[in-house]
Amino acid sequence: MIVLSVIAVLSCVLIPYLSHAHAQAQLRACEGNIKNMATAIETMAAKHGNYMPPGGNGFMSWHREIMNYLGKMPSCPSCGKHYGMEFSQDFDAYTIYCGSSEVSHAACGLEKGYPQYSSVIGIVEHPRTDSM
Repeated sequence: MIVLSVIAVLSCVLIPYLSHAHAQAQLRACEGNIKNMATAIETMAAKHGNYMPPGGNGFMSWHREIMNYLGKMPSCPSCGKHYGMEFSQDFDAYTIYCGSSEVSHAACGLEKGYPQYSSVIGIVEHPRTDSM
């Protein structure tokens, strides 16, 4: 009886830690997918003289060519959704973000659409809340 109660107490203590560790592992896998996509974009841009794609129909053919580097489109391990991508107006910078419409990494304290990868600053886990 004592052994069972000790096991019950230990399992009650360990389960929250294990679920948090699982959420952190999914977040790190999501970040890895985003970094792989960024590497494919940078490789593709380097192949085309360090230029990002033009808008409109040119983007779709460029997107298909990026897929040659990735093999298949990765998806978030937490929610299963594909990643979103936005380019700056003059196509010299981009952002890749977790494409879930719901909060997929809430267990790690992230808002929807995070983590993100910015071609300017790299991985962005949290939105900036300071007023600079």
